[in-house]
Amino acid sequence: MKATIFSLLILLTACKPIEELTNKSKSDGYVTLGNEVTGGDGSGAVVTESFIQTDTKDLEILWVIDNSGSMQDEQAAVASNLSKFANSFVNKDINFTMAITTTDDVPAGVLVNGSDTLTSDYARSDAAGFLADFQDMIQVGITGSYRESSLLAITSYAKNYPHMIKEDAYLAVVILTDEEDSSPLAVSQYVNELKALKKNAGLVKIFTICDVNKTNTQSGTDVGCVKDAEASRLTNGVVSDIRGNFSGILTSMGDNLANIVDSFALAHKPVLASLRVFVGGDLVPADQYSYNDATGSIRFVGQAPAVGAEVKVVYRKR
Repeated sequence: MKATIFSLLILLTACKPIEELTNKSKSDGYVTLGNEVTGGDGSGAVVTESFIQTDTKDLEILWVIDNSGSMQDEQAAVASNLSKFANSFVNKDINFTMAITTTDDVPAGVLVNGSDTLTSDYARSDAAGFLADFQDMIQVGITGSYRESSLLAITSYAKNYPHMIKEDAYLAVVILTDEEDSSPLAVSQYVNELKALKKNAGLVKIFTICDVNKTNTQSGTDVGCVKDAEASRLTNGVVSDIRGNFSGILTSMGDNLANIVDSFALAHKPVLASLRVFVGGDLVPADQYSYNDATGSIRFVGQAPAVGAEVKVVYRKR
């Protein structure tokens, strides 16, 4: 009887479009997937990613803030809502470091003075002081270059301060800008340079808050955010509208990052029906893990793998 039901499930699943499968069993943005499903149309390359379970994962957060003349209101709006973002990490007792830089192209990737003190240790010892400093430092001023170069700033920061980048920590970049990026190289070059700094390519996430609908009317501006949005797409990050509700944007962003820390972030978006998860060589049953498509990450349900266990994820790339 079990074999008959199992065969029927495979037949029914194969007839359903991926879009329908992803609408099943949702919980907190995660989608439970069945290991019995074989899928993929064969067009995407097969990817195998290996991870080692650790007892803790650190989180590095780099804020890249547009400091051109049109950004005063946006910087103030972010500053006034930062508690929504920071609470996600402080409340979950996550080990994190923060840093802030600007979109200046010359010199690029320079640390805003003192922003490397924004750590989890500081937040735990003096939450009010941490938030006050965070709010002050994030308002970087509006006298910067009109050639906003977010992507150049990120890779330059990594070169300028290599001690701030650990190979086994998540790197979450938050870009805030109301203009198109002017960095000279292709987006993929900057993204690949960041991924090369990490043990796993999925450890890099770029979140962009930008002028999605091209509403910036200041004379002489290069409107839009095609390049920054592409960087987010290539890292399974999230793009939000700078004209949106900053309270909601920062709350959602903080929650996403807090959840990523106890997950395994994939380098690419998978064809959902092709996804397989193994621990120590054994196939993990479908009810013991879930996948979050917003952040491209796997999270175990219930008991996590033992520290030191190898987690292997196999899938077809979308």
